[in-house]
Amino acid sequence: FYTTGRTYKHGQLDSDYILMGISVSADGKTLCYGFQSTFYGICQGIEQQMEWYSFNTETFVAVIPRSVEKITSTSCHKGPDCSEIP
Repeated sequence: FYTTGRTYKHGQLDSDYILMGISVSADGKTLCYGFQSTFYGICQGIEQQMEWYSFNTETFVAVIPRSVEKITSTSCHKGPDCSEIP
């Protein structure tokens, strides 16, 4: 299973997390998911309120070939990094 989603702040798109692709290694033993997250808003130095946000998420299931022995993922982030701001 994997989940993609979008976050809206006051009705405007604030961030998203989407699946970019799925690949299988040449020997069929490793499956890799590629995700991209994008933050569209501006970093704010004040505490955010949950009532400002709405969420749209989708959960999918992937059928995996029997040959797969390992599942990995890679991701990239676009936009400002607000992780250090409370």
